[in-house]
Amino acid sequence: MDRILAVSVFLLLLGGLVGPATAFDPEIRRAYQTDPRACVELCETYLETPGLSDSSRIDVLLFQARAYHLLGERDRVVETLRKVATIDPDYELDGPAHGSIWREYLEVFGPALKHRPGISTVAVFDFKNCVTGDDREEWEGAAVVFARKLQGTLESSTTLDLVERERIDHVLQEFQLADLQDEATRVRAGEMLGAQSMVFTEVAKLDKDIVIVARVVETETSKILGTEEVVFRGSSSNGLPEIEKLGRALAEVLRAKVDEASLGANQYDAWVEYGRAMDSLRSGSEAQAFRHVSAALEQDPKFSQARTLFENLEGSAWMAEGVTPR
Repeated sequence: MDRILAVSVFLLLLGGLVGPATAFDPEIRRAYQTDPRACVELCETYLETPGLSDSSRIDVLLFQARAYHLLGERDRVVETLRKVATIDPDYELDGPAHGSIWREYLEVFGPALKHRPGISTVAVFDFKNCVTGDDREEWEGAAVVFARKLQGTLESSTTLDLVERERIDHVLQEFQLADLQDEATRVRAGEMLGAQSMVFTEVAKLDKDIVIVARVVETETSKILGTEEVVFRGSSSNGLPEIEKLGRALAEVLRAKVDEASLGANQYDAWVEYGRAMDSLRSGSEAQAFRHVSAALEQDPKFSQARTLFENLEGSAWMAEGVTPR
């Protein structure tokens, strides 16, 4: 770590000439990508800054936790996240920005999403592929894209709080709740996730028709609150407008309304690239995520979710060899 730079920034902070985020964030981010050990040390220097706000302290601790992850020091990741918990026991991790440390986060904070007044928590589970025969593989991939699109549609509502995929995957894997067709299992999964409602969806093929059926289930009672269905023909790329229509219908069942201005794109390839970006983040590769989300915006510049993710990652654009959306 360049200690002269660290001391200089420290003095600037003491003098009130620059704000903490402006002074440190680019250097911490660069160290994180090029020298994780230096990033850990730089974060320690930053954390000693007098008058550092709780929100800034959490931001630095999260960078430090991610650096420990790159170093393979999982115990240190957990230890660092426990420091976050002492500042804010109910801290909600931003999935897109911190995909690599979700496992440790859930170990410290637990899988249940914290309830907020006036907000309904919903868990959207992966689509079940009921297509058989030679077409099954095509619709296996489409089911993943459709699930992301459905979640993106419901996320546009300001009165719904969707459980992150990381939480869902954690509960299913850690507690081996594979058979969600069982009523008792559904209730248990929903309770662990802190979800008030759950959405289960199936895709099937009947002759030339693709039929997608979704059920909204109340967690506490396992009562089916509503069932919605869409039907279309053709390739999987024709399904996204129907998934958006399905999302609107499910929002009504959940007594919510989608925000039309915040709806995502209906370009199939854009959603494929967006999904790859999210998967890259979970594996800890922000550079690869940036490339994929840039590709998504090339497919559709109006893709709002991709635009938000791009802006979150834009500070790391230098590491992606200058990739920018057209």
